[in-house]
Parts: sequence; C-alpha cells; structure tokens
Amino acid sequence: MTSPPIYSSLRNNVHEIRLLEVDRDSLADPTQPVRISLAQFLLADAPPYIAVSYFWGDPNDTVPALVNSVTTQITKNLESALRSVGAGGWADLAMSGTHGPWRIWADAICINQHDLSERSHQVSFMAEIYRHSASTVVWLGIGFDEGERTRAFIEEWAEIQERGAVEEYAVLIGTLPNTLDEKSVKAFHKVFEKPWWTRVWVLQEFVVSPAVFFWLGSTAISFDRIALATKADRRLAVLNIEDLIKQGTTNSVCRIF
Repeated sequence: MTSPPIYSSLRNNVHEIRLLEVDRDSLADPTQPVRISLAQFLLADAPPYIAVSYFWGDPNDTVPALVNSVTTQITKNLESALRSVGAGGWADLAMSGTHGPWRIWADAICINQHDLSERSHQVSFMAEIYRHSASTVVWLGIGFDEGERTRAFIEEWAEIQERGAVEEYAVLIGTLPNTLDEKSVKAFHKVFEKPWWTRVWVLQEFVVSPAVFFWLGSTAISFDRIALATKADRRLAVLNIEDLIKQGTTNSVCRIF
C-alpha cells in the first residue's frame, strides 16, 4: 500500500503505534493529493485520536497521497474517508471534549504494510488500539446520498424503541411517524448492505471502542442510535406493517446485539 521510506521502525517489545495528521489545507482541492504526516507514540501515552474503520475496497483502485512528503498510493476509499474529515467535520464530533489537532489511526497507513513482522505485532494488540481511541468512526464508502433521510429515520425510531412504543405505533396506523415511508426504510436498510459489514474486525471494533459513529454521506450518527432503530425495525418486521419493513435486511447486524 505505502512506500517503506515514509516509515521509521516501531519497537516490537512495546505497544507503539503511528498516528497520522491530515493537512486540512490539502483537503480543499480534490485534484491535489491529500498531505499526511505520521508520528510515533507509545500507545499508553498517545494523545487523543480517532480510529477510522472502513472497507479497503479494490487494492488496485488507488490515488496518490503525500505521506511525510513522500508520494505514495492509498486506496480510493481511504482517501475519501480522510477528505471527509474536512468536508463533513466528523472529526469534530468524534473528538468532542478533547483539544489539539486531529490525530487519526488508519491501519493501511499507520501500519507499514510491507513489513510482515510489524503487521503481525500490530494486529496482536489491535483491540487495544481501538480501546484507547477517543472514538471509532465508520466510513461506509462513497455513494451514500441519503444520509439526512437515514439519520431522521434512525433518530425517530430509536426514540420509539426507547419508549417501548413500537407496537402502539403499529396499532395506531394513522399516527405512524413521517419517517415510515418506503424511501426512508430503503435508505435505512442500505446502511446494512454496505461491504463494510463483511470485514473480519467488525465485532471487535464495536465491543472495545469507547464510542462508535457512522458517517452517512454528509452526516454522522452514533451506533447506539442505529442499534435502537434496528431493534424497532425488527419488531415492525414481525408485525409486517403495510409491507414497508422487509424482514432479513438488517440481519447482518444482529450478531452484534
């Protein structure tokens, strides 16, 4: 993925990691490469950082980036995730309550993919990397254009689930929330159709991360709200309300609950 000259060796007898900082000025022009700097820290002493969780995608679908002033190739999915830091501001949300620059941990850059020994050592304490993060941000990929609609659906149905009122809404068909329409339901289900859910590390990241946020196109929402909305969605699926909610679409996430 990246060129060896950009790295200094990590010690393999301690838990040491690299964190990246994105030059925000480099995000403004999509025709120019993202500029990234790397710094090394002992995990126990590392400053607050965001762990980015994303689907690598086609390893051959790459774009140039400047990492420690060296031109290297990163996947298009990762570049899109990093650019969203400036465009959408999920770093501000994920770093809420902390101060200083945005620092990010992303495996494809922060681990030297050419060094098999380093990769093995980093994987051995991957859970600790997520556990020590300020939060984990899940990047579902480009082409998610129903973010605001999806967020509205999730927020309303999470609130309904919190009140335990799903069945009551089902009985009172005339008072169903505005978000219960076919487009909103399909947009919500689209979240679980993304290839991100097929990744090996999904369960570990959810269990150990202090907080998890999903980036949905142009907006973000916590996984706690998604989990509540999914439970409401499944209860409505059993009730089969006007065939709007289709059973099985969100089964890929059920193993996490």
